[in-house]
Amino acid sequence: MPMPSLPALINYSWLHDAQIYYAEFGFKNVNVPWLVTPEIQDITRPRESRRFQIADSDNSKCFVASAEQSFLYQYAKAALPLGTFQATTPCMRFENFDSLHTKYFLKTELIDTENTTEDRLIEIIEIALSFFGRVFDPKRLSRLQTGHQSFDIVVDNDSSLELGSYGIRRCPFLTWIYATGLAEPRASMIAELTLRQDAERRAEAARTPQR
Repeated sequence: MPMPSLPALINYSWLHDAQIYYAEFGFKNVNVPWLVTPEIQDITRPRESRRFQIADSDNSKCFVASAEQSFLYQYAKAALPLGTFQATTPCMRFENFDSLHTKYFLKTELIDTENTTEDRLIEIIEIALSFFGRVFDPKRLSRLQTGHQSFDIVVDNDSSLELGSYGIRRCPFLTWIYATGLAEPRASMIAELTLRQDAERRAEAARTPQR
């Protein structure tokens, strides 16, 4: 009986490389909290998404879904100056396990609170595209617009093969650019999936009689 395929492992080397790469573009690496208040999480939490909330009668906080929420918590407490930062944290989300999704992962998140123009957003996307081009064929990467001032980086122009999300958000106390530096094991999952799909296409082409 064949063993079921296991999900891709977190590639810690890629995360390390991402931290070094984005630091070269001025994203200062900072430590941020992994737990935030529900009020902070709700700033970016989709209404249909549940919170990963801890049971503590004195201090009921939530695990972050990304370090974007960690940054907002710091800004709400006036604990972080305006600037360009990165942080790598665990991310907890209620998602079904499949070939591209998991309930918990690690992500290097980028934020710019100093220059929040659309031109700067596009510049950051280009920086991220160059990083992903180290792992994937750059010709297979593209920027897909998903809304007003919001984009995804995808593989093969396929929205399901999303490597990261990018955009401009606002709340009463802050305007910021959010950006995915690298999410793992998602990038590894997509890399494995595309390699498998490429192999299947080559095998199918080899089976097809030549005319």
